[in-house]
Amino acid sequence: MGYCEEQLGRPLSDPERMEVFWTAVRTAPDPSVIADPRSALRAMIRAFERTRDLLTVPARRLVVLHAAKPLLVLTDSGVALRRKDGSFCLTPTLLRETVEVCAPLSPTYLLISTPRAHYRPQQGLTRKIAVKANAGAAAWCQDAVYRLPSMS
Repeated sequence: MGYCEEQLGRPLSDPERMEVFWTAVRTAPDPSVIADPRSALRAMIRAFERTRDLLTVPARRLVVLHAAKPLLVLTDSGVALRRKDGSFCLTPTLLRETVEVCAPLSPTYLLISTPRAHYRPQQGLTRKIAVKANAGAAAWCQDAVYRLPSMS
């Protein structure tokens, strides 16, 4: 809870504290899984499962943006949750309807679930959008961020 408060820059409310606590209880790995070499993949799958319902809410739209050259880093978390103010969420338990879910599918494709209508797939993935997605990916990763050798 202290980590979440530090990252949010504010104390958690009592309901948020309970959400963080129960999420930790529900998502804690089985002791036999801790030494599993596939734990990073399992973490990505759990992150997706926690955000899956948010992706399909009727008030949201899914947008896929593409770039001709690699602009995106990939992480072991798979998704980044970006608030309207530009900061990044730490845990899906604190999701609000204004949160954007950014999921880099590859170094050139970005899937965004958003309540806003300003993304235009025909304009493609811009460097500005990629920078924001990469910042979120790095902020929300578990242990690793991956980039192609050709990327700066």
